[in-house]
Amino acid sequence: MGRAEGRCEVKFQNWTDDGFLRAPVFLRFRDDIDPREVRRQSARTAAAPAVDDEIAAILRQLDNGKSSLVLAVGKHQIRLTHLDRVYWPQMRR
Repeated sequence: MGRAEGRCEVKFQNWTDDGFLRAPVFLRFRDDIDPREVRRQSARTAAAPAVDDEIAAILRQLDNGKSSLVLAVGKHQIRLTHLDRVYWPQMRR
């Protein structure tokens, strides 16, 4: 029996410190790519900066001091109210 060579395309969040993929999702098998051309994708090119930019944009919206606002998350609009309300106050001893 010959050795099967398979290449698959996955999307993932990033690489762990010990070299594993974090949150991998199988997309498809690829027979159009020569196995010798396959390279490990670095965490920088795995779309992490776009996620960081989106989080920063959300935090900027929340840091306005208002008690209510319409939060823009991508193409979605989320109405938030009573942002000044404390739901779980810290217990004092």
